[in-house]
Amino acid sequence: MTPPTWTTSQRAPVSARPLSTGDDWSLVGDVVLAMGLLQVVRGQSVDAKFVRQVIDTLVLPAVQTPATEAPKH
Repeated sequence: MTPPTWTTSQRAPVSARPLSTGDDWSLVGDVVLAMGLLQVVRGQSVDAKFVRQVIDTLVLPAVQTPATEAPKH
């Protein structure tokens, strides 16, 4: 099985919004950890290139996406 090919694109600068106290970033941390563990299980290294890919494809989009209101029950 061939691992997925990652591509990075240059993004226009986006003004960062201030992090509010209601933001829950634990999911981002959990996914980053899981991606690293998956690399190790696949026998691949967690090198600088992989870390940059994770930051470009997961972390930056997560912090640059405007917050939405939670659905009201």
